[in-house]
Amino acid sequence: MKLIHMGCIATLLGLSGPPPCAIADESPEDWRVKGSDPQEMISRLELRYEYLDLPAGEYLNQLYFHGDYAPNDNMAFGLQLPVAFGGDATTKTQAGIGDIAVGGRGKLTFGESMAWINGVDLWFDTASHEVLGAGWNQIVPSTVLTYWPNRRLLVWTMYKYTGSFGDGRDKPPISESLFQWGGLYNFPGGYWLLLTPGVALNHEQGDQASLFLEGEVGKVVAPGVEFWMRGGDHLFGIGRDERMGWKAETGIRYLFH
Repeated sequence: MKLIHMGCIATLLGLSGPPPCAIADESPEDWRVKGSDPQEMISRLELRYEYLDLPAGEYLNQLYFHGDYAPNDNMAFGLQLPVAFGGDATTKTQAGIGDIAVGGRGKLTFGESMAWINGVDLWFDTASHEVLGAGWNQIVPSTVLTYWPNRRLLVWTMYKYTGSFGDGRDKPPISESLFQWGGLYNFPGGYWLLLTPGVALNHEQGDQASLFLEGEVGKVVAPGVEFWMRGGDHLFGIGRDERMGWKAETGIRYLFH
C-alpha cells in the first residue's frame, strides 16, 4: 500500500510515468485503438487534416470536423464538416466549405470474433467552389465483414458504392465500386498499424480499374484519446482523379466511453 501511495504522490509532483494506482484502474482494452476499427460503434469527436495531390496540377487541403453519436454498441450516426482550400493549374487558390456529409451504420455480431456492418453516407454538394468538392450530391452505401483471428489483429473486407445524383457542376458524374481489404494490428503500449489495399472500378468509363494502397500508424495517447498519421498512393491502373493521386493526413480524436 505504501508503494502505491508513493507512486501517486510522485506523479502529482511531476515525475514521469503514470502512478500504479492509475494503472490498476486501467485494462488492456483501454489501450486498444477503437476509432480506426471499422466495427466499433462509439461516440466521438474528431479533427482531421488531409492533403490530396491530384492529376493535372490540382491539389486540395481539407480540415474535417467529424462527430459520431452511438446510442448503443450496434448503431452510430455521423456528421462531417470540411473547411477546404485548393486549386489547379488554371484556378487561383480557393478557400471555403467543402462537401458536407451525414451517415449512419449498424452492426450485427456473430459470436465474439465476427461482425457485419452496413451503412450509408450522403455527401452534399455544398462546396464554396468547384475545386473544393466533387461537384455532385453522392450516395455511398457500404458493407463490411470483420474478423478477429486473435486479440491483437483485426481483418476485414469491404464493398462500397459511390453514385452521384442531382444537378452536378462542370464535373463528370460518379459511379464507382470500391473493393477494399484491411488489416489492423494493435501493438503493446497503445500503438497500432493499419494497411488497406483497394481496387476501384469506374463504371462511368467502362469499368476502368485502379489499384491503391493506404497505410496508417497511430498511438492511443490516453484512454479515449487517439492520434494517427495516414498516407496513400495510386499504384497502377486508371480511374477517377482522386484515385490517381496521393494523399497524406493526420488527426486526433476523443472517444466517449
